[in-house]
Amino acid sequence: MSMANVAKALGLKGSSSYQRYEDPDLFKKPYLPLHMVRRLADVLSGKGSPPVSREEILMLAGIDDLSPTQMVSLDQHQIIWCIGEVAAGVWREAVEWPRSEWLPFLISFVDERHPGAQRYALRVAGDSMDEVYPDGSYVVIVKLADIGARPKPGDRVVVLRHRQGQTEATVKEYRRDAEKRVWLVPRSSNPAHDSILVDKSSDADTVEIMGLVVGSQRIE
Repeated sequence: MSMANVAKALGLKGSSSYQRYEDPDLFKKPYLPLHMVRRLADVLSGKGSPPVSREEILMLAGIDDLSPTQMVSLDQHQIIWCIGEVAAGVWREAVEWPRSEWLPFLISFVDERHPGAQRYALRVAGDSMDEVYPDGSYVVIVKLADIGARPKPGDRVVVLRHRQGQTEATVKEYRRDAEKRVWLVPRSSNPAHDSILVDKSSDADTVEIMGLVVGSQRIE
């Protein structure tokens, strides 16, 4: 394949964008970036005589001798979008960033649950869940409407409260008591945070349990 054809297949603007990776005067690192090699593997696997294998192409990123499980894990890495911030404290106005400010977020674990459901990341702000999600960590969520499920006791959920024309959001642990009342429970080192009773008899607020937390990422 010509450099122009490879560049086009990789979604690059022109051959010069790809050429630098083949030019030792322009690219002096011992290995190619993993994201580039994975795209090359999609384009070039099976081509040539004898045909080049995906494993051989991945060696350009310094990856070799992978087990089948490791290969599956690598192939299932995916980029999702961090679309905003969610409060882990008191109710706070829901913050969804402008699309131009969304951050790419790498999912580095294999999760075969909820196939086909769109995943999103949210940055956690506050300390009401700091035992599991410290301030500044990230949670990965799926929308309950997308998976056709209801939360179970012990699940961590993203909750929206609609009141007086505003939407507020928080992340909490979902619980039900002996009277089947729903509570949103903090998991915090700060004793100032109280559990929130979801009172469906109140007409003042509409509480919507919107998302299920399916993963997280944090700095230890």
